[in-house]
Amino acid sequence: GRGQDAVATLVTWPTGAVAGLARRIDSSDGTRARAAAMLHTEAAWALLASRGSADAPAHLEIARGVLERTGRDSDFRRDWLLAVGFQMQARSDSPTEALRFFLECEVAFPLAAEAWLAAGTVYEWSAFPDGLGGQRVARPTGDLVEETKRQYRQALVIDPSLAEARLRLGRILQRSGEPDEAREELRRVVDQGGGDPTEALAHLFLGELLERRGEREEAVRQYRKALEQDATLQQAGLAVAAILWRGG
Repeated sequence: GRGQDAVATLVTWPTGAVAGLARRIDSSDGTRARAAAMLHTEAAWALLASRGSADAPAHLEIARGVLERTGRDSDFRRDWLLAVGFQMQARSDSPTEALRFFLECEVAFPLAAEAWLAAGTVYEWSAFPDGLGGQRVARPTGDLVEETKRQYRQALVIDPSLAEARLRLGRILQRSGEPDEAREELRRVVDQGGGDPTEALAHLFLGELLERRGEREEAVRQYRKALEQDATLQQAGLAVAAILWRGG
């Protein structure tokens, strides 16, 4: 289509010249600014997919600059920062780039709970990479854990109903040796309900916590609750089988 043709043409132009044209966009013309930002964003993704150009970051910077200048406080800019951050986070070699967009969103839109949650996930993955490859935020593990907690707690200050932030906070508390606090947060996720995968994971994590404490009957009950919410949650099924086998 015409959009694909425009992207194909744009990526052949020198980014310096293109940046100069972008700076000439009238700051009051929000429609034109959004269209330009999306075009440069699509150009960046096309270049990243080809794995053969160093110009992709330049196109993202052009889009970022256009939105900062023409729609600094707009919902569109907020959503763009989050969407680009998520795209960069999906690339295992770009978590620090993802974090840059999430943190910019926090500063520009401090009441955007999703930005605090998203930044927390980058810090959490860096603190507990689970053997996965790729770059991580270069900070001591203890600092990463504390920053993760801070991000999730701030997300919950803004939106106490954000179940994923509470679930992740409970999990990070559990993994960092704070079982009582973890149990409280996970219980709140369960009490909030919803019947979605978040609630199933809360039951699973509660089961793990209780099993480590030797509360096997209650752990089994939590694992079974997890399976009621999500029958495909293999970890819960295996955990129940293991407890029953050990118990004879």
